[in-house]
Amino acid sequence: MAANDMRRAPFTEPTLDHLLNDPTIRLLMDRDGVRVDDLTDLLALVRKRLLAERWRHGV
Repeated sequence: MAANDMRRAPFTEPTLDHLLNDPTIRLLMDRDGVRVDDLTDLLALVRKRLLAERWRHGV
């Protein structure tokens, strides 16, 4: 995230896209053998399960 982004909105969290496009994050992911597609697939699966659980419990 660019420094000017932090000055405009100091209390917002970075988006997943910002994180996944950060060069340091990408280096760490490469080092650990984590592919972006695998991570986004995992996150989609977790989201789907959490939504199903909320629906089942009427939350």
